[in-house]
Amino acid sequence: MASTTSTTLLAGLPETWMETFAQSLSSPNESIAALSSGSSPIVSNVRPITVAPGWTDAAEALARDQQDHPPVTTAVIAALSAPVATSLPDALTALETAVAENDLAPQQLLAALIQSMLLRQSGRILLVTYDPRSIPQPEDAAVRGSARGIFTYLESLRPALKRRGISAGMLLIAPVHRARWDMAASAKTMATAAADCLHNATLQRVVKVR
Repeated sequence: MASTTSTTLLAGLPETWMETFAQSLSSPNESIAALSSGSSPIVSNVRPITVAPGWTDAAEALARDQQDHPPVTTAVIAALSAPVATSLPDALTALETAVAENDLAPQQLLAALIQSMLLRQSGRILLVTYDPRSIPQPEDAAVRGSARGIFTYLESLRPALKRRGISAGMLLIAPVHRARWDMAASAKTMATAAADCLHNATLQRVVKVR
């Protein structure tokens, strides 16, 4: 068996998606790794990269992993925290949670990944988050705002990244009814869509799910 020469990193994916994504994105020359808050493998054939809560030590974690493993050349980053709020006090707490998990943590990881990819002048990044236009309900305001935030952040970086050989795409999820969305049942649909986006260097794709 040929040794791997690069790593595909999975970050923030729901546990029920992890194995399906790993299978869809695997290739003979790439190993699969995932950010993890624990030391045990998340699923078989997926290497855990241990990080602190909020991914605040993402740069250090990636550097440690690269000492013994191939560098990350492809990254799938999910921002899918979805706190619901039905009152103003709850909304403020929900917004704080959503921003921390959907904006700040992914930005920490993106900063670390981009620095590494810039050195090689190549890389692929795919952000998986909600389509802000698909969640108009008042109780989802925090989700809508945080999804728009990370979307805008990565979109603003895209032109500069492209000039340096790094593609940045977005896979936006549009649940028909988010409160009743069966996330686990969407694993294969989303994994197939992610693989297609990476293969075709898709800038933006919206996937409707039920």
